Amino acid sequence: MAQNPDPRFNYFRYITIVSYFFSSVAAVVFMTLAIIRSTFEAAYVYDVSGSFEVPNIVLLALEVGTPIFSVMFDAVVILGIQLMLNRIYVMNVVKSVLVIVLLGIIFGSVLGHKPANPFDAATELPFVGSGVVAMVFNAVAIVTSLGMRSIERKMYG
Repeated sequence: MAQNPDPRFNYFRYITIVSYFFSSVAAVVFMTLAIIRSTFEAAYVYDVSGSFEVPNIVLLALEVGTPIFSVMFDAVVILGIQLMLNRIYVMNVVKSVLVIVLLGIIFGSVLGHKPANPFDAATELPFVGSGVVAMVFNAVAIVTSLGMRSIERKMYG
């Protein structure tokens, strides 16, 4: 290890960790709202029409699975950054890009149809907002990870 590391490296490391913390919080809010919205939609259809409607399982799996994947991988990446593991930056960028793409797919599906019930309409802004916040913090983590990798390459070769 170099005796005098670039001070920007630690700043980038802390920015990435804080970014992932807020990304995880936003992902949990997103997942919670997804579960509540899906449950309320099924209950609303049953109350109005008397028929039982199964929620879109694929969309629900994406809405719940993406935040779980994001939060679990955030923990792995934060630990890897703290332990200064090699190649953690590549994993970080791949994870963040995948989460951003999956959230984009979810938004395309959710925003592509008119809300079926009043609760969907009322929770659409916080639902999409929490997903956008998660996307922004993942994008920040991508930028800082690329910066950290660049600095590390200069420090250690």
